[in-house]
Amino acid sequence: AEFLEAFTPTQPLILWLEDLHWADHSTIELLSYLARRAGPARLLVIGSYRPKDIMGSEHPLREMSQELLAKGMGVECPLELLTPEAVAAYVAGRVGLEEDAAVLGQVIHQRTEGNALFMVHVVDHLKGQGLGEGEQTAFHLDDAITEVSTVLPDGLKQLIEHQLAQLAVEHQRVLEVASVVGAEFTSAAVAVGLKAEQEEIEAVCEELIDRAVFIEETGLAEWPDGTLSGQYRFRHALYRRVLYDRIAKARRVRLHRAVGEREETGYGERAAERAAELAVHFERGRDLQRSVQYLVRAGKNAFRRTASVEAIQLLRHGLELLKTLPNSPERMQQEIELYTALGAPLMAVEGLGAPEVGQAYARARDLCQQQGESPQLFIALMGSYTFHFTRAELATAHDIAKQMLRLAQSWQLDPFLLAAHLFLGVILHYTGETLIARKHLEESLSFSNQQQNGAVSYLLDPGACVVSQLALVLAKLGYLDQAAQKNEEALCLARQLSHPYSLAYVLYFAALVHQLRGERHRTREVAEELLQLSHEYGFSHLSALGTILHGGGTTERTKMAQAIDEIRRGLALHRATGSELGCPYFLGLLAEAHDKAGQSEDGLQILHQAFEAGRKHNDLWWDAELYRLKGELLVREDQHRNTKSRESRGGKSREPRVQSPESKAEASFQQAIEIAQRQEAKSLELRATIS
Repeated sequence: AEFLEAFTPTQPLILWLEDLHWADHSTIELLSYLARRAGPARLLVIGSYRPKDIMGSEHPLREMSQELLAKGMGVECPLELLTPEAVAAYVAGRVGLEEDAAVLGQVIHQRTEGNALFMVHVVDHLKGQGLGEGEQTAFHLDDAITEVSTVLPDGLKQLIEHQLAQLAVEHQRVLEVASVVGAEFTSAAVAVGLKAEQEEIEAVCEELIDRAVFIEETGLAEWPDGTLSGQYRFRHALYRRVLYDRIAKARRVRLHRAVGEREETGYGERAAERAAELAVHFERGRDLQRSVQYLVRAGKNAFRRTASVEAIQLLRHGLELLKTLPNSPERMQQEIELYTALGAPLMAVEGLGAPEVGQAYARARDLCQQQGESPQLFIALMGSYTFHFTRAELATAHDIAKQMLRLAQSWQLDPFLLAAHLFLGVILHYTGETLIARKHLEESLSFSNQQQNGAVSYLLDPGACVVSQLALVLAKLGYLDQAAQKNEEALCLARQLSHPYSLAYVLYFAALVHQLRGERHRTREVAEELLQLSHEYGFSHLSALGTILHGGGTTERTKMAQAIDEIRRGLALHRATGSELGCPYFLGLLAEAHDKAGQSEDGLQILHQAFEAGRKHNDLWWDAELYRLKGELLVREDQHRNTKSRESRGGKSREPRVQSPESKAEASFQQAIEIAQRQEAKSLELRATIS
């Protein structure tokens, strides 16, 4: 998106995408993102699709198109069948014929009923026969009319078959092998399938290109092993499909395996770059173990590009293939790799506490423990920790964090020590042990090295996360200026990473720090950025958190009803992802919003839920603030009762009631102060003392 905007401030660009009904999630996300950007780009995006292919399905294009239309960000133009005049104009543009174009156009229109795809293929076929090449060919208008009347029975497949029948046998064989290689192919890959020389293949391709049918040239391919090869692509997916279906199944298997092995050799150490294509070749070539190996790499590649949906599909497919393989140490290792790779994109799409996340990492842990202690066990422990932590199963998460620290200390490797201290610091913060949490986070920070952080493959960048977590702990301890500085440092690190999930995570904690510092306006601004990013990339659980904090940052009393609705909606979405973590804090924001709306009784009921959630899960980091809020609400409720009592007596006041030190409100404030002192939370102690 940034490239397109930089490219088009003065030079207009039309981005034209065909057949969007075949698009993957990431392509749709790009279109959605482009449509929402408010930059000055002179950019027009046109996409075509068949509506019937996305109706009644969960295709992402359907939801995106409906949303863009509703918000006035797009225009839908239903395409009618072509008129005879339009067909004649197309014929004239492609083959000339001048006055005869109208006659031929009428015949083609009758035969194709104005279907644009059929019409283009008919004209391609006629050009392949030599129509429009001048006097040197014997193929003229009468021949063309006869050909049109006979080559299009009921569908396009017959037309393509008819076109293929006009080619020499060696041309057909080259195209068939090319259909096995892919929608784009190289002469080197086709040559290995036919056991021929590259020069022979390229000569055939040049003849086919000259006929302007079936394929077109796209440039020169250079493989890492030094192979130089012509590169081509099919002019339409239907050509490739018809050609592929013509090949006998046994021959297809041999061709896929031969092509896969040649490309694997050609790319050598960089074969992972072609992982998705190689996985297909080896699966269809019946080498399932190698296919699974490349599906793991393809899944990781997709997740690295934030294509989480595609990553999940690839890795799940790998697990399905694995079921067909016999038990062996190699099979067990591949299963570990698949499950550890699957966990992160599942967390990004379905939520950190989604049941499938827990199942994936639990299976990986079981398998790793059968093999002994290894880096993969550490990664499986990280995933299990996150799953249990998010579901507020803090005792289990604490035990896992201690196991991680033991492993990291035995290996003495910085990336593992960074992660272990980070995770232990986070869990201790949530259970109210703030000073020890700070110690672990600062220890974690000492091992941070941006060049090495990626050595521990995980959902997000640990280096940016530790700074973000430390900012929140410092704010709670009362070092508000240091917290603000760390907050900006974490955001700066996250923006440099070009890793959307890490940035979203840091934005969430940045909003928490602003909330703790009393900067409600900044809380809303950061929450808005978090919401936009989460929506673009499908981070459902972070979108829920952004919704809560956006409502919690509301200051205007007139908008409190809207804020309450926003917090409730976000809380429901948060719990729907399987997460219970942070609910006492979120319920505290909701209670505070009710207080500002003058609904102190409702606020007290919600605080009761917050205390219950905190006790149930040992989620105690916000306890001091909850007791302070309870005191505020009890005072407000007492004032409300006194006002109603005076009104019922006709405005006559009664003797003022003297509140004893043991009153409920004062007891709540005292408890807030004691908890804050026990947790060394100076910020919360100050709030409670002032209250």
